[in-house]
Amino acid sequence: MIMIINFFKSSFFKHMLCLPAVILISFFLFRTPATAQSEAASSSSAYPVSVCDSSELVNDARNFFRQKDYLNVINRLESVMYIEKNLSADLKDMLTEALAKQIESELAKSDYKNAASYNIKILSLKENFDFVWLNKLLNIYMLSANYRKTHELCLEILKKQGLLALDNQSLAKIYGKLSVVYATFRDSAKSFESLIEAALKDGDVKTINSYTTLIFPAHLDAKLLFDHAVALADKKMAKEAYIAAYLYKRSAEKPDARAEELLAALLKKDPSLKNTFTESTPSSPAAATSEITSAGVWRSEGDTSMVVLSNVPAKLKNDPSVSGRTGRSSRQAGSDLDMALLRADELFESQKYEDAIAEYEKAKPLAGEDMKKDIDRKIFSAYWHSKEDYIKFAAYSIILIVLAILFYYFNPMSFFNKEQYSLISVAKTLKSGIEAIEAKKYSKAIEDLEKLVDMKLSNTETVALFLNLGVAYYHINSYANALMALKKVLQYDYENIDAYKFLARIYVKTKDRSFKAIEVFSFLINKKMADLEMLKAVLNHNVSQNSVDEFGVQIAGDILAADPSNETAARFIVKYFNKVKRFDDEALKFMEKFVESYPRDVDSRVIYLETLYRRKDFKKIVSECSVLFSYACDNILIHSIFIDSIVNLNKPQMLVSEYQRLAHENPGSIIVNFISQSLNSIIVDKKRMPQVEYALAVRVNFSVCNKCFHLNLNEFNNCQRCGSALKI
Repeated sequence: MIMIINFFKSSFFKHMLCLPAVILISFFLFRTPATAQSEAASSSSAYPVSVCDSSELVNDARNFFRQKDYLNVINRLESVMYIEKNLSADLKDMLTEALAKQIESELAKSDYKNAASYNIKILSLKENFDFVWLNKLLNIYMLSANYRKTHELCLEILKKQGLLALDNQSLAKIYGKLSVVYATFRDSAKSFESLIEAALKDGDVKTINSYTTLIFPAHLDAKLLFDHAVALADKKMAKEAYIAAYLYKRSAEKPDARAEELLAALLKKDPSLKNTFTESTPSSPAAATSEITSAGVWRSEGDTSMVVLSNVPAKLKNDPSVSGRTGRSSRQAGSDLDMALLRADELFESQKYEDAIAEYEKAKPLAGEDMKKDIDRKIFSAYWHSKEDYIKFAAYSIILIVLAILFYYFNPMSFFNKEQYSLISVAKTLKSGIEAIEAKKYSKAIEDLEKLVDMKLSNTETVALFLNLGVAYYHINSYANALMALKKVLQYDYENIDAYKFLARIYVKTKDRSFKAIEVFSFLINKKMADLEMLKAVLNHNVSQNSVDEFGVQIAGDILAADPSNETAARFIVKYFNKVKRFDDEALKFMEKFVESYPRDVDSRVIYLETLYRRKDFKKIVSECSVLFSYACDNILIHSIFIDSIVNLNKPQMLVSEYQRLAHENPGSIIVNFISQSLNSIIVDKKRMPQVEYALAVRVNFSVCNKCFHLNLNEFNNCQRCGSALKI
């Protein structure tokens, strides 16, 4: 803490940018006593981990109350109050009585911290101000030797005495306690002033005597009271002097003739002073406890405040918090600490922060470890308040600098451009730019719209600005600038159709077929807004990627609707039919039309043959193959389909004659000659059944059955004819 303060003292103005960090440190390190008190009050309350039904909690509380288990009663009723946000009058009375009983239990154990916490809870339950319980709280503080807390609470009560409407008897108790507190601080002047004020408010000798027995001789010498009486007499304050002299007479260990003389002289001047004090007479127990039982819960004999105060010396002897303070030096050190802290607090309240820091520094060596931390926080707070003006000045300076920077960089009016220095109407400029585009004055439109690029606009205005900029750049063939502007539009409106249209046109003109271009084309296709060039671009991309799917078929159909002679689209549909194994009439009709239009497309004609084979139209296959062999005689798949079709027609001699003709027409074809020789060897020479042996000539990487030699064009694991497993 001291290191932080020293750093702050030496380099505050050099490190103004550290202000946020210092604020955070002060927030966590400096807490007011009210915050500490609220933490202490809340720490003693504990709610059940699992909150059950309110009625069950109330029943449990009543049972525990009958069993005199007051701690559980408090626990249950506090949970009910937490759930319901309030308590009924009878439950409040039960909670108050349980708290009162628990206070007695804690005092019996000398646990003053918990006793004070329970007392504070009782005060919070009271709807109106209750001085009885406030007085008991002061008594608990005094029992625990917490004179600083007693002092703070008494001063707070006196500040608000007009609002609280305390009677003289209650005020007398406050002043009496203050006199004892000041005596522990070794401040005889304030102690005597408070004692005299208590006597002026309530002249009951027994009550005043209870305070003087605590002050003399434990903390102050009674002779000081006589000197104070003489000083008051010299100031012509007869009544105050009489009270001081009378109290000294009763408190002195030996009779003092000077006190008798001073009293006689004062009475001679004003005989009515004799009635200043009254002797209280013994009363019935009911009368004696009338003040205490007004709370309805704490039933004890006599005035509780007097009983507790009369026991303070005995309690302090056994109090562990002060048991170590033995001897005159220890008591003197404790009183010096309290006095220094008291003076420091008063200086702090009077805004004399430098003097308060000095007093706190004096008190710090006398304090324990826990109290040192509290003193450090107060020192830091005092130093912070002492530099408050400088801190405010620095904070305002930083704010002004930040505002100036923001104004410089984000001001729509540039200081260096006279044209932009005048206010620009966004709507007017946008309108003029759009009108220029409609008039095909694209350069003028760009000049107008560029003025708005660096201005802060709404989303709608930004979209309109960059869309029109992109259109203008597109029409002057500045495709790079157009792309940048249109992509800016999609950042604010990612489904802007106009932006996608012009992007697609740019990609078409620049022949860009990148993934981004295809994505733009596909978006417009889904929106039914693509033109023929975009459809062709996406279809060609699918063909190059060997991607045959329904989306591609849809695109190919759209292309054929606009351009029926498009070979790529028709071929794509043929491939799709083959992929999905479609051999219905519609697919067959489409393939026949395509084959007629493009007779030399071998791949499509092979797909057509496979479709015919699946439909078992063997005669059509034989006639198609006869034509196809004229320019594709080395295609082994065609030979396989051709041979298997003739076999299915059960015309083995036709096999021999057809391949003899093909061998004659294609003498250089190795495959034709091989098949022709094999068929002659099998059918003509050996006279064997062609259905069994013919496939020896065509067994080349096809699904040919090893037993029946059937050519299986469909992708099956077993032969379609005999059912045996296939070996590929």
